[in-house]
Amino acid sequence: MKLTEMVGSSEAVKMTQLSQKLTIGGETKAYPVYRIRLDVLRYNSRNDRIATRISEYAEEHDGALPDEGDVSKFNDLVEEYIVASNPEKLKATESSIRDNEQQVPGVVLEDGLVIDGNRRFTCLRRLARNNDKYNWFEASILPESVGGDREALKCLELALQFGREERVGYDPVDRLVGVYRDLIDPETRIETLTPEKYARSAGIPIARLNGYISRAKLMVDFLEFAGAPKRFSLARTLKIDGPLGEIENIFKKCDGEEQIERVKVHAFANILVEPEDITRFMRKMRRVVGEGNCDDFLDKEDDLAAEVVNRLENLGEVDAKTIRDEIRSDQKLKNEMLEAVDIAEYEARRSKVLDSPIQAIDEARKRLGGVDPEIVAHFSDDMKRQMRVSLRNLREAFDAIENMLDA
Repeated sequence: MKLTEMVGSSEAVKMTQLSQKLTIGGETKAYPVYRIRLDVLRYNSRNDRIATRISEYAEEHDGALPDEGDVSKFNDLVEEYIVASNPEKLKATESSIRDNEQQVPGVVLEDGLVIDGNRRFTCLRRLARNNDKYNWFEASILPESVGGDREALKCLELALQFGREERVGYDPVDRLVGVYRDLIDPETRIETLTPEKYARSAGIPIARLNGYISRAKLMVDFLEFAGAPKRFSLARTLKIDGPLGEIENIFKKCDGEEQIERVKVHAFANILVEPEDITRFMRKMRRVVGEGNCDDFLDKEDDLAAEVVNRLENLGEVDAKTIRDEIRSDQKLKNEMLEAVDIAEYEARRSKVLDSPIQAIDEARKRLGGVDPEIVAHFSDDMKRQMRVSLRNLREAFDAIENMLDA
């Protein structure tokens, strides 16, 4: 039975005097708010945060997904994930609801699927175990037609998730997973949802979304390299969002696609080994690529990267534990990788210092070449005297540099 059909015929759904404005499919209007008993509601497995945890469940159960038909068991499972994802934030929300009741209505579908308000729904479930007065979730119920429109539903989720301060706090990897699933992955992408619609709904510039898209693809590349394709829980556990951003900055310093691919392999290998704080390590790599002899560095690292690839092939099952026990536990490998980048960074700095006098002279030559004779011809006598003094000082500077070379 639809939730709205339960009003009057069941004690599970009750009308309130409240309403909230929602924009769906470009149309904004006020939707009534209902009090809905918790046991007729269920979590949305397609929610970006929840979907990442569901994939983790599948990894631990030979690819099997949790049974959403057993609503009570499924809700208990997802509740555990939500509590574990941010215990402090959940505790604060739970305390607020206990003291002030639910202040912001959620959004649900006619079939009881919670579209917005997962944290509030979770807190009410926990509170209701000790006090039945919390056994109600206040929410608007969307028309059945909206539930069948993935694009409209996703745009609404994005607007609700990122358009209000309470919703801020997405795990960066969860956000990348959402972008990948909705816009990139051929198995799950929403065909009609364009990046422009996504960015507009989320209230972010298209340039930022393009950055998320690029990083999401890089995350999937990393998981493929690690032998854990689409194992997004591994990406979250390893906290790779920051390092991925640093890798993208390194790419900007590369000389062509071939070098980018080599840098990618070496960067991924170093993320898995983690010779030191990986963001700091990536910044060292960026200086080497941008200022040093990148190919020499990559040549020296080839054997180390090959060693990582070889170990991955021998691991079989790849997860955070095997990476920690079989790769990151090797202090010798860590030291070799750290030494390689430290030496390359030192050489890059030294080369930059040694080249700086030559660069200064070349720059001076280029600037002198820009002196326009037609402009000089119109100088006053005083300006010409000033120019002769400057040229005399310049000759003295050149003489001093030549004396350095002769010394």
